[in-house]
Amino acid sequence: ARIRATDGGQRYADTEVWVQLAARLGPRFTSTYYAAVVSEGVSIGESVASVIAISASGTTLLYRIVSIGPDYTESSVRQSPFYLEYETGIIRVGSPLDYEKVSFYNLLVEALDTTTGNTARVNVYINVTDVNDERPVFAAPLYKALISEDAEIGSVVSLHPPQLADDADSGPNGQIRYYLQSLNDEETKIGQNTLIPGLEIDAIHGTIRLSEKMDYEKQSSLAFWIVAVDLGSPPLIGRSLVELTILDSNDNPPRFDSETGEEQAFANACHREATVTVDAPTDSFVLRLTASDFDVNDTLAYRLLPI
Repeated sequence: ARIRATDGGQRYADTEVWVQLAARLGPRFTSTYYAAVVSEGVSIGESVASVIAISASGTTLLYRIVSIGPDYTESSVRQSPFYLEYETGIIRVGSPLDYEKVSFYNLLVEALDTTTGNTARVNVYINVTDVNDERPVFAAPLYKALISEDAEIGSVVSLHPPQLADDADSGPNGQIRYYLQSLNDEETKIGQNTLIPGLEIDAIHGTIRLSEKMDYEKQSSLAFWIVAVDLGSPPLIGRSLVELTILDSNDNPPRFDSETGEEQAFANACHREATVTVDAPTDSFVLRLTASDFDVNDTLAYRLLPI
């Protein structure tokens, strides 16, 4: 536009003024919100989401992250595992994600019109999915247990401590199945029980029970692995040692020995003959009987019974 200034003497001066109309409307995002799903195992620098805004004036837009939930503080932006390319609007992973710590983020993103100074904001929702990165961990590296040899089949073998394994993952990645394994197995066999004589395990609850009667005289202790396997893909494994002590019970009756030193066929009776003169003095030797007992450390006492 040309502007003229005139004085009373009819003198004048002309100048040109250029007026640029500023857009009143701010930037506008192409969506009311953005959502993305990302695995916690994603690589650093990987693109997670992209936001796009349109400038009403057709000028350059710059993007920035204003705040990040769940904290929504200034420090949350600095500590965020995500960063935003300010010219492109692409959101990328800047540090490792950990589903077990934070599984959901809400990013508030702002677009700035560099010509007008107008801004617009939009929410970006990012869900982090779990990967099987946590193996089952037992409460103790060694469990001890006691059980009597007279315990019935189906009796529970109580472990100390009673707590078994835990897995910090969620879903199938954190679900555990239990198995028994021989100490002779060099490698853990996923999903396979090794035969441990006399024992069986509930795969879901980890309860160990007797599958047959124990015999202290044959074996007084057992050692084996209890193995925890999660249902992730691939599955992860943890295991701990179990030491089972079998307690002796008085389950074997005494048996009299024969004259030849062999055991009598009958457990509690034998027939032996002895001759003594009628004038034998008191405390004269008549006969020696010996008996034995299969129970360990059993002490035998002898007494006469009337016929």
